[in-house]
Amino acid sequence: MKTCILLFFLCKNILAYVLNRNAPINFTINKNTVRNIINKRDSLLLAHTNKNFRKLGRDRSQRRALLRALTTSVLRHGKIITTEAKAKEARRKVDRIITYAKKHFNNKQYSYRLIANYIYDRELALNIVKQVI
Repeated sequence: MKTCILLFFLCKNILAYVLNRNAPINFTINKNTVRNIINKRDSLLLAHTNKNFRKLGRDRSQRRALLRALTTSVLRHGKIITTEAKAKEARRKVDRIITYAKKHFNNKQYSYRLIANYIYDRELALNIVKQVI
C-alpha cells in the first residue's frame, strides 16, 4: 500500500509538471510525507464508521444489558442519574419503545410483546401499552 501511495505521489508531481511547465518536479519524499499521506488516507476511509451508536466502553452483551436496565428505570421512575452518553443512548431506546406502543395501538398484544421483550418488567410493559392512546 505504501508503494501505491508513493507512486501516486510521484505521478501527481509529474502531472503537475506536465500541466504547468514552470513547476519543478519534486521527487524528494521523506518519512513524514509518507506518514501524512497515510494518515489522510486512513482518516478519509474511517470518516463515517461507528456513527450509529455509542459503545459506552462495553462489549455488545454488556451494552445491551446496561441499556435495557436504563430504559426500564426511565420508564418506571421517569428519570435516572447517569452520564450524558448513557442518557442519550437510553433516550433513543425509550423513544423507540414509545413509538412501538403508539404505532401498534390497534394490536395491543403485539405491542406488548415487542416492549416486554426489551424491558425487564412485564407489568411495566403492560402499563405502557394501556397508557398509550
